[in-house]
Amino acid sequence: MEFYSSGKKTLWLMVLGVVMLAMCVWVFFIGGTRSLPVNILCKTVSVIGVLFFGLCFVVCIRDWLRKGPVLIINEEGIDDKRLRTGLIPWDEVDYIKVADMEAGGHSNRFLSVHVDDEDKYLARMPGYRRMFARFSPSMGYSVVSIPFNTLSPGLDDAIAHIREMFPDGEIKF
Repeated sequence: MEFYSSGKKTLWLMVLGVVMLAMCVWVFFIGGTRSLPVNILCKTVSVIGVLFFGLCFVVCIRDWLRKGPVLIINEEGIDDKRLRTGLIPWDEVDYIKVADMEAGGHSNRFLSVHVDDEDKYLARMPGYRRMFARFSPSMGYSVVSIPFNTLSPGLDDAIAHIREMFPDGEIKF
């Protein structure tokens, strides 16, 4: 089964990213109206925000322009082109967890693919992905986490297909 980037969903994330980027720049320039410790904090947080949301915006543009399938789930395993880990064969998958992260009243469900050797797949990821993936185990997720917020078809279709491809495997909810 092949999954593609949804142009509308990705465009929405790009708009949201631009708004957040603009807010960080705005906070940077109005931070000088406060006391020195607050000013330093405002500037630091806004610079971190500019870097984070700027990177997110670049990734969204890349995904928006990408042609072809972004994620392939077949009898061989899982291949997420965004993570750039290469094919994850089914025999290296311990279990798959359907994770749910809630923030700001919105739920973001994704697949947390728990593999035998996380370091192997972590080493294949680009630097920026690796940096964020290292935080996943501290939150109870695998370093191989597959978001579906911009993919079509969605997570429910993926779960149904995984049950066919990985019949003896464990899927946790």
